[in-house]
Amino acid sequence: MRGLWGLVAAVVVVLLGAGILIGFASRPPARVWTFQYKVVGTEDWREWRLYPNFTDCEQARRFMKNLEDGQRRRLVETHHCSERENPALHQSPGPPSRRR
Repeated sequence: MRGLWGLVAAVVVVLLGAGILIGFASRPPARVWTFQYKVVGTEDWREWRLYPNFTDCEQARRFMKNLEDGQRRRLVETHHCSERENPALHQSPGPPSRRR
């Protein structure tokens, strides 16, 4: 009988731990990293997409320096990566979509 209660307790602990891990893994990050870029010859600065950490953001920013436009390259100016609040946290879910 003692072995059965130990087995039940082990299963409960494993399921509880898995639930906690899944809950934290599915949570969106509270803050994200982004940078601005501008194609030389234009006036407007654009916001680039969101990155989960500074390293990914900086790597993408370095790659953005030489964007390819067809066969010719165009220079891009960039601002450094900065941490921002995740905009997904402020979006309310829309109505369910209907399939046709």
